[in-house]
Amino acid sequence: MVGKIVAFLEAHVEKMVLGGAVLFVLYLAWGYLIATPHTTKLDGKDVTAGEIAESVLASARTLDSAVKNAKADPFTVEPYATELRKRQDKGILTSDDTDKPAIPPVLARAAEFGRKIEVPGLEQSSEAGKQLVLATPMPPMGLELRAGRSVVIPDPLKIDGSAPQAGFQQPGLLTGRGPGGRSTGGGLINIGPRQVPGGRGFQDPTPSFGSPAPEPGSEIKTRETPWVTVGAYYEKGAQEKEFLNANYAQYRAKPYVVRTEAQRQELLANGEWSEWADVTPGDAMPKVDLPDIAYDPSVKRYLNKPEVAAALQLIKTDQERIMQPPFFVVRGGDEWELPPLDGLPIVDDEEEEVDEGPKINEPAQGPRQPIVAPPSNPTVRGGRGIRGGGSGPTIPGGGSGIRNAGPSGGDPKKEARKQAIEDWNTARQHMRAKEYAAAIEAARKVVQAGDGAPPLFQKRARKLIKFAESRAGTQAGPTPRVAEQPFVTRPDDKNTEALWFHDDTVTPGKTYRYRLRVVLWNRYAEQDKALKDAEDARKLLVSGEWSIPSEPVTVPPLTHFFLAAENASKGTARFDVWKWFEGRWIKESFDVAVGEVIGGVRKIKTGETDSSGREVRSDVDFTTGAVLLDVRFDENIEQRQGQKEGYRMRTQQSSVAVCLNPADGRVIERVRAFDRYDPTRQELEDEAELF
Repeated sequence: MVGKIVAFLEAHVEKMVLGGAVLFVLYLAWGYLIATPHTTKLDGKDVTAGEIAESVLASARTLDSAVKNAKADPFTVEPYATELRKRQDKGILTSDDTDKPAIPPVLARAAEFGRKIEVPGLEQSSEAGKQLVLATPMPPMGLELRAGRSVVIPDPLKIDGSAPQAGFQQPGLLTGRGPGGRSTGGGLINIGPRQVPGGRGFQDPTPSFGSPAPEPGSEIKTRETPWVTVGAYYEKGAQEKEFLNANYAQYRAKPYVVRTEAQRQELLANGEWSEWADVTPGDAMPKVDLPDIAYDPSVKRYLNKPEVAAALQLIKTDQERIMQPPFFVVRGGDEWELPPLDGLPIVDDEEEEVDEGPKINEPAQGPRQPIVAPPSNPTVRGGRGIRGGGSGPTIPGGGSGIRNAGPSGGDPKKEARKQAIEDWNTARQHMRAKEYAAAIEAARKVVQAGDGAPPLFQKRARKLIKFAESRAGTQAGPTPRVAEQPFVTRPDDKNTEALWFHDDTVTPGKTYRYRLRVVLWNRYAEQDKALKDAEDARKLLVSGEWSIPSEPVTVPPLTHFFLAAENASKGTARFDVWKWFEGRWIKESFDVAVGEVIGGVRKIKTGETDSSGREVRSDVDFTTGAVLLDVRFDENIEQRQGQKEGYRMRTQQSSVAVCLNPADGRVIERVRAFDRYDPTRQELEDEAELF
């Protein structure tokens, strides 16, 4: 039976499937084509596709009609202003209780009011009504330069309000110096507390510049630094008038210098100047941290007014140090001095030639030959103040010494001078014996002698003190920054103030010229309602115009070389090469052939001893970088020789060396007859006598 069923299904399965498919198609045709059409729910009603648009339109019309015909419910606003006025008119002590007294709404005038106080120049018209344009600051005037190379304590100077103006000199170190380090001809300067401009009142004369003074026994780090100081005058009075002419309010017209900026040009080998380049301030220039103006344009508000006001107060307080930053403490080499600005008295403490007394461990010498010709190398402005002073003339027929024909007759000045010379010789004797403490003590007596000591001796004594302190490791004495001098202004115009820029990024031997500009505080910072351009109120600083270029200045090189002799048979020339080494000048001689570099490495005595007591020798590189191009023997040259009245020209024969100068790539000539009496050479020899 089961087999029959299976056989039937196998025989008719295709017909059964085909029949089922036909029935399903017929169901679909009836349900979706023949029977009721497609509908959907809209506002709770079944609507066909054709009825949807009409139903939606009817609903929109109903809503539009309801909106147009709608009416707001009436409401009343309480009269708050009327109620407040009533309460104010009753008086502050009046209440609903009629038994209490009431203060009358208008008090009786006790006295007549005076007229309106008017102060000329304090009108608000410039800020309220006029549209200001920021005025460009004026350029500095009368640029002067001074260059040198020193061993310094490189302590950065930071303007942070923690360092009051000192204005005094440290006893025993910086003495007899007036504004800018000039000699005053007196003894120690100690002016004590003084009235300081800018509302600071009387200040404690203790210096506090940069970091605090080192602890006793701590190591003081020094470095050799070539430097150029650019000095100028800034006419603050004229700048204030310019601001007033630009409709600045009186109380906003006073200029405040935030920093001095410098650009320099370098003299190229072809004799032309390079492009102007910004001078990046080094540690010698003050650092001032200033906030940025924070302005929120969405609410049109300035967000950090207290910080900006505090920064302005800091600039006002430290104007003197910002405009006239003190130089580093100098432990050796050239002393810093203010550039020779126009109108300031300049006391040259090297022009006076004096007798130093008998030279220690030196034989008597014949009379010195006069300087008959200027040096053949370019003049170095400022810096070492090179002159041919030397140690003074000697007495013909005898050794150099003091002309002591008998008693001085009790003249205090002569006695003081004699004592200063004796102290100086004592200081040199101790120095050569490496008795540094005794040398410092004797040299300080020379410095403290005031007018009794020749100015040349005082300068040399200060150099000896600094060098001896560096060798002895003496920590007492100098602070991280020198005590500031009295503020310098033009003598004939106190509203014209001096400013200067220390450039300690120069290269020895190169020649530069500079220009300066000032950057002033924007007195209308955050005052956009008074300015024509609102963006000017977002500026904290306003840069001025550049000054005219200064005269050139040559940075003292690390080496000097002079033609000392020649060998015609070998075709060579002998040069004396002076090398700057650990704060002093040392000399070695070299025989050089054409095409060779002048100088080389030599082992020299350092002046120090090891644990065994033997003198330490060290390799020192005397290489100048200059190349000898040619040597001409017995060439006729013209010399100018001074006489009592005028001068005369004299022809003589001398050897001439032609060299390529490595500093600027120019070809120079060294004339033996000129080099013999070169002022630079004579000063180097005189300075070497100290050590």
